[in-house]
Amino acid sequence: MTGQDIITKMKELDLPQGSFIVVGSGPLAVVRIRETQDIDLLVSPHLRAQLAAAGWKVMRKANNDRLLSWDIFEADDSFSIGNYRPTLAELLSRALVVEGIPFASLQDVRAWKTAAGRPKDLADLALLNEYENRLKSTATLLPAVQEAIDSYGIEADVLPCDPELADTAAFCEHYGYTLEQAANTILVASRKVEPTTYALCVVLGTTKLDVNKKVCELLGVKRASFADATTTIELTGMQIGGVTPFSAKDIPLYIDSRVLDQPSVVMGGGNRSSKLILDPKELLKLPSAQTIENLAKIVEG
Repeated sequence: MTGQDIITKMKELDLPQGSFIVVGSGPLAVVRIRETQDIDLLVSPHLRAQLAAAGWKVMRKANNDRLLSWDIFEADDSFSIGNYRPTLAELLSRALVVEGIPFASLQDVRAWKTAAGRPKDLADLALLNEYENRLKSTATLLPAVQEAIDSYGIEADVLPCDPELADTAAFCEHYGYTLEQAANTILVASRKVEPTTYALCVVLGTTKLDVNKKVCELLGVKRASFADATTTIELTGMQIGGVTPFSAKDIPLYIDSRVLDQPSVVMGGGNRSSKLILDPKELLKLPSAQTIENLAKIVEG
């Protein structure tokens, strides 16, 4: 099973949030390290009792008479081997949450498989090392972005990102950030005006850019829209999912004032394999930066 298969099966199972987490090899599948044959769950004692009452069968495995089995699922209310004895609450506090389904963090997968030490666990540890080394090797900003950061004295940390998880919602869910911490950079273009005018707008993931009114007012045009992926690459050299205001020259930069209220934000590194974490006030070091009140609207719900 792939990670998406696991997510689909878990949604069908519809267990109460906070009472379970996917352990075993499920986390490896969800980050695309390898597929898995079954779905291992750590559940609360209360949920275990409910599953037993619902017909899940006791499965004796390695002298464990607490394990319950149903279809491709195996569930237990304890998860320990050797000195590695995390509680459900501890695992949930570090979980990778993908589409609402909590998976044990890769840190916990590594600890568990190191403690187990079986040949198959050692093989998984090797795969995990390869995956983490691959991420580290791609944690490089777009050269033009790095040049701009150095030129303007921007203080920021670089975070590696799986390119397939670069889009805001997927990134936040997988890496444990909130949408309020995500600062999205959007290229906007005027419509039916020659020559076309452009602007970069930075807004929080919890808001929606007010293109039709505020941006049009700022650009002095009647109509504007989000630039498509092709135009974005041609004008900025950056891919959707990695767009950042750094390195984009000769384009006005509008920053929603709510962004500057955050203690720190995460934003694109110019490509889909890196992110920047910084104090948003660092954006004001860019010469084209302008702070705009109500550049974006709060997304309800």
